[in-house]
Amino acid sequence: MKVSRPVCPTCGQAAMGTVESVPAVSIFAGDPRQGAVSYGGNYVDWNHQTRVTGESGQPLVACVNGHRWETEILS
Repeated sequence: MKVSRPVCPTCGQAAMGTVESVPAVSIFAGDPRQGAVSYGGNYVDWNHQTRVTGESGQPLVACVNGHRWETEILS
């Protein structure tokens, strides 16, 4: 894959990948109808992972410093 803006406009680091959204649920350990519950793990729905886009509709990429910017994916 090639991107049209491979370098972060804020810090100059290379893009490390696209920004993705993955649906997930934090699971309760215990019955919430019985009072307090604790954390029991996660269910992550990897089958519905999607690429996040910016205001212009182009994909977002990120650098190692956490900066995000829009870029066109060329191939």
